[in-house]
Amino acid sequence: MTQDKTIRGVSLELAQKMAKLGWVYKTERYWWKVVQDKEEWRLTYKDEVPVAYFVEEHKTVINKRGFYCYPAPDAIEIGEELPAYIILNDYECNLYIGLTPNNDWYVHYHSYNGKEGASGHDEENMTEALGKMWCYLKESKLI
Repeated sequence: MTQDKTIRGVSLELAQKMAKLGWVYKTERYWWKVVQDKEEWRLTYKDEVPVAYFVEEHKTVINKRGFYCYPAPDAIEIGEELPAYIILNDYECNLYIGLTPNNDWYVHYHSYNGKEGASGHDEENMTEALGKMWCYLKESKLI
């Protein structure tokens, strides 16, 4: 995998999972590679993908010219898709994003009574933490 550190998209594994779960938000970045090529996956801006015409086929995005493509949203794009709150057992649980004492990012939903919530994953990268929370909400049918 080739990932330019200045391009802030989710990892390839998370991008594939998000595509399978139905990520439809148009992003500025994509993981892509040639179908029959042994090249590594590349994370680039959408204008740098060889052909920017994508179709969805069996939950895998592939364009007509033989390139596998997965959207790689950044933290802002995922954050726009996460609800400010969710309802769990009749309690409103608000979204919290922050840093742990170890400087890992956390994304959680918690109620004011402290009894309800949806815990996210602590990650070194905020984009990964937000993406994993989005996947959790989709898998749990909360969004």
